[in-house]
Amino acid sequence: MSEAVGETPQEPPVDVRAILAVIKTVAWNNSFVVPYKAVADALEEQADDYDDFSSLEAEFFAAAFGRRFDHIYGIHLQNMLADDDLIVVSPILLDEWRIKMLKDIGELFDYKFYGLEDDETPETLADVQKRITLTNVIINTLIRKWTHEATGHNNATPAMAVYMIAKRYGLDVKIVKTDPSVMIYRIDPRTNERETFQVSRVVYSIEDEVYIEKIGDEARGEWSWGFTSASEAQNNAQEVGET
Repeated sequence: MSEAVGETPQEPPVDVRAILAVIKTVAWNNSFVVPYKAVADALEEQADDYDDFSSLEAEFFAAAFGRRFDHIYGIHLQNMLADDDLIVVSPILLDEWRIKMLKDIGELFDYKFYGLEDDETPETLADVQKRITLTNVIINTLIRKWTHEATGHNNATPAMAVYMIAKRYGLDVKIVKTDPSVMIYRIDPRTNERETFQVSRVVYSIEDEVYIEKIGDEARGEWSWGFTSASEAQNNAQEVGET
């Protein structure tokens, strides 16, 4: 899959700080699905004061659950508090059928459907946590599957979605490091022998806060996206036009 997003940057439906809060939360969790409360907490850290936070959160909630974003989706879960709702990011645009499927899957871990609301013992709470973990695995797998079906890319990652969101809404995206020749290794599962590949590597910063790397073969158009650390952002940061 080529690097190009294929979308023209557009004005975000809310303050750009809300977009950055989503990006930072996804990076921290390295997951396509994160709790709404985690995004709200990240947004609170960027607000000037409580009144500013209240306004930002209200705008973000309305946009995320009102389907005003591209690549960012609020998933409201029946019988749950707003803090228990989910935020899902995707490298591709999701239709209402897929969003409904994610909602149904998300509600699988609602303990109220299992008669546990009056039995919050360590055992039942541990069971709920297992259901949450399983639900997150299923949602992450579905996003990867749908992205593969739509684009042919067989290794979709949350970092890929973050890059597309940042480009879509005009955040400051810079190339901070390029390695034209990097050696990577993998074990061939068929022969159990180590294979060596020569690829290129590009490290991007988003608003100088989140760093992602793209490793792959330019000629073949095959890329793998992942999060990396700020230590990769050396002093050779360069402004770029089209990244």
